[in-house]
Amino acid sequence: TELASIKLQRIRHQIERNRIFFDEISEVFGAVAQLADKKGIVPKLEKKGTVALILTSNSKFYGGLERRLMGFYQDSLTNYPAERVLIGHSAANFFQSKGIILRQDLPSDSELKQISDLISRYSKVLVFYPRFQSVLLQKPYVVDLTHSGLLSKPAKVTIDYILEPELTKMWQFFDSQIQKLLLEQAFLEAELARTAARLTSMDQAQESADRAIKGLKKALA
Repeated sequence: TELASIKLQRIRHQIERNRIFFDEISEVFGAVAQLADKKGIVPKLEKKGTVALILTSNSKFYGGLERRLMGFYQDSLTNYPAERVLIGHSAANFFQSKGIILRQDLPSDSELKQISDLISRYSKVLVFYPRFQSVLLQKPYVVDLTHSGLLSKPAKVTIDYILEPELTKMWQFFDSQIQKLLLEQAFLEAELARTAARLTSMDQAQESADRAIKGLKKALA
C-alpha cells in the first residue's frame, strides 16, 4: 500500500503539472484542424475513418475500474462504425480478441511510436481510458485526439489567422507530433487512475483481512 501511495503521488504531480498545458495544446490543435479543413489542406482522402483505442492494463486488482471502462467502450461503439484497437491483456481477454500487449502498462518510446503511427492513418481518433477524479473516484473517459467534432465540440474558428510557419507545415506537425504527445498524456492519465483504484482496493482488502482475523480470534477464544 505504501509503494502504491508513493507511486500515486509521483504520477499525480506529473499529471496535474501537465494537464493544463495539454488541454491548451488540444484546443490549439482543434483550431488548427478547423482552419486546415476550411482551407482544404486536411488530406481526408488519404486517411481511413474512425479508430477507437481502449487503454487497459496487463494486470488486475483495480476494483472493477477496468470492467466499467470496457463496458463504457462497448456501449459507446455499439451503433458506431469504428476500427477497434485493444491495448492490454484486460481488453484482449474481455473481448476475446487480439490486442496490442505492451511490456508494461506505460509504453516505451518505440511502443508509443508504433501506436502513434497506427492511429495517424485515421481521420478520427478516439481514446478510451480511466480518468482520475480523486483517490476514491475514477471514471471511464473518452477523448477525441483529432477534434473531429464527434464527441468534442471545439469552438468554431471565425477569425482568419496569420500563421507562422505556414498552415500546411503547422497541420503536419500537429497531426503527427502533437497527436503523439496527447496519446502519451492519455496513457499517463490511465496509469494515475489505475494506481488510485489499486490503492483503494488494497486498503479495502486489508480491512477485510483484519475483520476476518478478528472473527477467527473470537471463534478460537
